[in-house]
Amino acid sequence: FFERKTDRSSLLFNHRNKIPGTELRSITFGYDDQDGVEYEYVSPEDDAVLTLYRPEGGGAVNPEKYESIGVRNKVQAHFHACRLWNRMQYRTTSVGFDATQEGNLLLVGERILVADNTTTQTQDGEITDQAGLVVYTSQPLTFAPSVNYYAFFQLPDGTVESIPVSAGPEAMSMLLSRAPRLPLVIDEGAYARATYILAQQGAANATAF
Repeated sequence: FFERKTDRSSLLFNHRNKIPGTELRSITFGYDDQDGVEYEYVSPEDDAVLTLYRPEGGGAVNPEKYESIGVRNKVQAHFHACRLWNRMQYRTTSVGFDATQEGNLLLVGERILVADNTTTQTQDGEITDQAGLVVYTSQPLTFAPSVNYYAFFQLPDGTVESIPVSAGPEAMSMLLSRAPRLPLVIDEGAYARATYILAQQGAANATAF
């Protein structure tokens, strides 16, 4: 999947579609092992293998080497190398887990949302029912006063939508500020009900990978 900046995620993973006990998270600051990038591509003129270095000049002590597939253009190679270099510099949190069969729908490089199920403070689950703008959840929800909340919902077309929400009439419910772009799947006999992650506004992007 073409790697580019986007605010739209393809799939949402929470405790309903992750195998229990398989999630691991690691947090790093600065470089891990590699401190640069060597990106190889093929010259369109004479089929020679050329290398781009990031940082430029080849000053890295232990660079990570990449052999591109099908890249025969210096401009394309430049952008690929810069993306890899930026990822190496600015990545701080990594996550790994075993998913249910929904994970087979993904392509490498697609943006996903992942609830942090290594902590008990995460609020996530699936939608069990809906009445107008009130949706009912599989887990009790907690809304702190004077805090804005967003809920991320898995839609049936394979995308994720973010909607501002507030406390609903019951502990296991929330009130949507608007209707979802597509109807939420709530049928108990469906392959998978709509899943959700509830997050405070300031932490809304912390679940994207």
